[in-house]
Amino acid sequence: MPERNLDGHLTGFTAAYFTINAFSETDMSEDLKTIDVPTLILHGDVDQIFPFGNAYRSSKLIPNANLKVYPGAPHATLLQLWVRVERS
Repeated sequence: MPERNLDGHLTGFTAAYFTINAFSETDMSEDLKTIDVPTLILHGDVDQIFPFGNAYRSSKLIPNANLKVYPGAPHATLLQLWVRVERS
């Protein structure tokens, strides 16, 4: 039976486990360094799916990246807080 996590998403334990495992064991550092277009990273600082540190590290690895942090915002910031994102 699906469970609702604190970000409000429905998922099953097995699917969540394998997804988190795949993300945690895949190092994309070298790939991020090859992005050659200006990049805007939007991230909530209470994201329980991808910790804020991931967004910060990505913003340092991607040339010409700009990190916009939304205090108190969860995962899927753009979907849940689109008015705040649009205004900024």
